[in-house]
Formats: sequence, structure tokens, C-alpha cells
Amino acid sequence: GTGKLILEGGAGKTFTDSNTVKQDLGKVQIGTSPGTTNLASDMAATTLTIPTTDRLNTKGYDVTVSGAFDGQGSCTLDMSDTAAGGYEGDGSILAIGGNYTMSGSCTFTQETNASRESQILLNGAAAQTATTGGLSFQKLELNNTGANGSTDNVTISGVLDVNSNLDITNGDLELATNDPNVTVAGNVAIGSSAFVTKADN
Repeated sequence: GTGKLILEGGAGKTFTDSNTVKQDLGKVQIGTSPGTTNLASDMAATTLTIPTTDRLNTKGYDVTVSGAFDGQGSCTLDMSDTAAGGYEGDGSILAIGGNYTMSGSCTFTQETNASRESQILLNGAAAQTATTGGLSFQKLELNNTGANGSTDNVTISGVLDVNSNLDITNGDLELATNDPNVTVAGNVAIGSSAFVTKADN
């Protein structure tokens, strides 16, 4: 269907799912420009869109998106986790099963404390594209479980800049198509079922 859940947000507005297994909310839009949503639990969705001028504060909680993530225009994604009141204290993981798109005009705040680092996890079962908008990741993991070949590709569009660790657990980090600059400040781990395809392979 074309219907979606719009969390209009506002000062002090929170989202909570008290189920042990989080309910898939379908197509979710954060805000109606402007609007702010604060998580008070983990959240699951089929797709997640943050329109321009809207804001999602994950506050250390995890977000699982089975399909596409789209950060548009001058949106804000704040994954900081101070471990203070209202924060979960163990770091947010944004897991995305579809394409990842982040506008270069978005404000993307991540947690850098080693005990609760924020992380983007690209864990699709089919080919994915990550459009970075030139914005860096704190910690990035690729775990694409598609069949070997083009089906498990994670194609990077835009520079790939990782401030902490890059883990390629499964799948193919595909750098040949767009030949981006890649910078990793932390450790790089390539699993036995993972590959890196470069422009000069």
C-alpha cells in the first residue's frame, strides 16, 4: 500500500514500543517539517524517511529498517547517546536492509564514546546502494547475505569516510562503479565471506 505512519513530533514527544519483538510500523516518516521525534525504545519499520528540517533523536536505541532509509534535505539524524536520563546508554544501531541515502545537507550526529559508539549496519539480502552525501560514519558494518555475485553488492556513492571501524562481515563492498575515496580511521576487518571490489581490480 501507499499509506504511511507520520510521527509529527514536537517538543518532548517520544516514541515507545513496549513489545519484546518490535512491531514493524511499515512506511514511517519522521515529522511534517519541522518536527522532532525522540525514541524511548527500539523501533522497527519497513522504510524510514526523515524529510528536510525534521529530526530523529535515537537516544541510544536501535532502529531496524527492512527496506530503504532516506535522509532528505536539511534533516537531522542524531545518534548521540550520553548515557544520561532518557538515553539507553549502549549505543544506537541503525540497521538497513535496503538502500541508504543521506543528503549532504543533513546534520548527522553520531556517538563517539567507545563504550556506546553509534553504528550503521547495512544488512540486506539483495544488492544495496549507500549514498553518503559526503557525510562520514562513526562505525560501519556491511553484512549483506545475498548470493555471491552482484546480488550481495553494497555499492558506495559518494566518499566513504569511517571515523572508527569498518567491518565487512559478508557481501561485496563495491567500489568499482563510482571509484570513491575511502578513509578509515580505525580497524578494517574483512570476513571470510566478504570481498572488496575496486576500480583497479
